[in-house]
Amino acid sequence: MPTDGASGQGAGPGATAEPGLGPLLRRHKAAAAAVVVIAVLAIALSVVPGLIGSGGGPLSDSTTCSAWSAASPARRAAYVQLYLRTYGSFTGAGPTSPAVQTAINHGCIRAGFLGEADELSVLDAVRGNF
Repeated sequence: MPTDGASGQGAGPGATAEPGLGPLLRRHKAAAAAVVVIAVLAIALSVVPGLIGSGGGPLSDSTTCSAWSAASPARRAAYVQLYLRTYGSFTGAGPTSPAVQTAINHGCIRAGFLGEADELSVLDAVRGNF
């Protein structure tokens, strides 16, 4: 078996290669760049739709509890104001915005426990129509 004289080790391919991630990346620059690009794209594809999709359209009486739970606080507050303007403050949901929002949240939580969150509208949830 041939040796390199100084260390007595075999002089096969890669015998002088440094161990570690740095030397590996320096030897395979194109592959390392491809991995970085793929990682950045994966992160962007995960984050950007959430930022873009969070705006969405306005909520309405027919909005499901599932959509209510995914809506931004601003969209929820806008629907609560619409609810109060449309149905008034004497509906059993409460006279204030926080009371109406709480009533919807409780109704939608109950719908979720019953497995009806995808079918039940927020209007039915606030009215207790299960």
